Amino acid sequence: MKEAGHGHGVSFRAGSDARRLAALLPDAAWEIVPGAGHEVNRDAPEALAARLRAFWTEK
Repeated sequence: MKEAGHGHGVSFRAGSDARRLAALLPDAAWEIVPGAGHEVNRDAPEALAARLRAFWTEK
């Protein structure tokens, strides 16, 4: 499964671009990380780590 992620509250078009990218990737998922902006790894590191752990242990 491939993932395209995006933070919450970002004011440019990256959100819609990320959704389109996820739609093009087989088995993709797109989600918003609440409380995170463009730099999800800095804004919400615990949430990102949890999502990555789930991704890596899937299948």
